[in-house]
Amino acid sequence: LGFSCLSVLLSSVSFIFFLMLRRPPRSTLFPYTTLFRSVIDDIRPFRVMVQNPSIVDEPLHLFNVPPAIQYRAHEASGMRFLADAKYVGENRPYGSLVTFVYNSANESDSLKAEVLIEDQSGRMTRRFEVDVVHGVNRIAWDLRRDGVTPLDSEDQYAPSGSMALPGRYWIQVSVGGRTSNVQPVEIRPDPRIEISDEDRLNKDTVLRQTESYMTLANEAVGRVKRIEEAVADVVRRLSSETDSSRSALHDRGGEIQAGLEVLRNEFTGPEDLQGIASHPDAVLTMLNRVNRNLRSSWDAPTEAQLIYLQQAEDRLREVVDRLNEFVDTEVAEFGLGVRRVGLGFFEI
Repeated sequence: LGFSCLSVLLSSVSFIFFLMLRRPPRSTLFPYTTLFRSVIDDIRPFRVMVQNPSIVDEPLHLFNVPPAIQYRAHEASGMRFLADAKYVGENRPYGSLVTFVYNSANESDSLKAEVLIEDQSGRMTRRFEVDVVHGVNRIAWDLRRDGVTPLDSEDQYAPSGSMALPGRYWIQVSVGGRTSNVQPVEIRPDPRIEISDEDRLNKDTVLRQTESYMTLANEAVGRVKRIEEAVADVVRRLSSETDSSRSALHDRGGEIQAGLEVLRNEFTGPEDLQGIASHPDAVLTMLNRVNRNLRSSWDAPTEAQLIYLQQAEDRLREVVDRLNEFVDTEVAEFGLGVRRVGLGFFEI
């Protein structure tokens, strides 16, 4: 009985505290109460709207962005699979909460907003796209930099990458041809974890180096695939030829295709296998392994991680050199043969 009375008392106190807050009209403050705790979302933008109601009618306005703290959360203990009628509330989004107002002449417009985040030197840190509604919008930046664009991706925005370093950044929102005001946002490190600024910077430097190698490998694979498509087009056009020179060029095209496939597999591993297949010596496999290992902590790079990165770099240079040699000799010779038989320029 005493426990139940205490629960009712705490819930009542939380509710009274909520009523004491000044609520702006036509707004949602997202309050909710659970046993022994009361959680209220960031209401500072709404207080600004109360003090200056005209902001609500502005075409696009970005509110002050509160500081964000990096942290690592442990997996909660308890049930992994919830039974019927078991309620669990959503956590507050990780990262920096960004609030802005957008008003369009046509409220039914379905638009996207581009969020641009730069560091203090003006270097772009993150660029991503979010859905926009008419009125107040709330999004969250996950405090990460732009990552490496995957192979064959047609998305103009890079995926989320490594954690950004603690410090001050600048954020801006663009939507519907309009650009918002610029607001600063501060990233603070997890106060429970003692890591020097030098160690954090060393980790960030090594991560950026790893990502640059991954980008180079992806570009090399894209180059191989473009050449494969060009060779396949020539082989297709010569498939029914009876002339000896053209027939020989057709056969040579098949050999070029086989050589390009071998080189592509050196980067990615065979792509047409079923089941779980491991290709530990593939360039991207080695680089992805190093990248995942580095991102597993905020500590300075270990000696083992640096050794693995050096091995991946050596492997990348080896395969890139072989690719360049193959293109400069075998593919270039094949291109000359295409021109000699009157099929035009062989563009790769």
